[in-house]
Amino acid sequence: GKLSTIASLGTEKSVVIGLAYSPSNGLWLASLQASCRILEFSEEKNTLTQVCEFVSELEGKEPTQTVARYSPAGDTIATGGTDGVVRVWKTSKPSAEPTLHLSCGKEKEILDLDFSADGKLLASCDRTGAGHIWDMASGDEKAKISYAVPGEKVPLAVRGVRFIPGGEKGP
Repeated sequence: GKLSTIASLGTEKSVVIGLAYSPSNGLWLASLQASCRILEFSEEKNTLTQVCEFVSELEGKEPTQTVARYSPAGDTIATGGTDGVVRVWKTSKPSAEPTLHLSCGKEKEILDLDFSADGKLLASCDRTGAGHIWDMASGDEKAKISYAVPGEKVPLAVRGVRFIPGGEKGP
């Protein structure tokens, strides 16, 4: 099989760093430069249309959003990037102020995010190699995950996070 383009959307000189899809609302998220774009794909017309765009990264020399994820219900968006802050937005008002700011610290670029199946928890990992579990209601950090190997000077790094619905509860 050969792949072919069925729809595209111009981003001028910006490079799309990541895409995320929400089966709940049928919309896409695109991470590019310091912003997040919500996109709608029409299968009938083979078109991709920008619904809205909002600035999600504010601090640093050249702030860049590196990841965006929808909650399972599709009503919440989490974004993260080079400024080390996870921001949580309501899809009903994405251009408004975020509802939560979860700071991982300056110069700790956010690499990945994931919501739990019930949307009550958010996992993140950053450039330090640590993983974090956040409570969505309070914004409190519920757990910090880091791995050290006995006898090794360098700890293992968490570079991606995923919740497994209905999975085992770990060791």
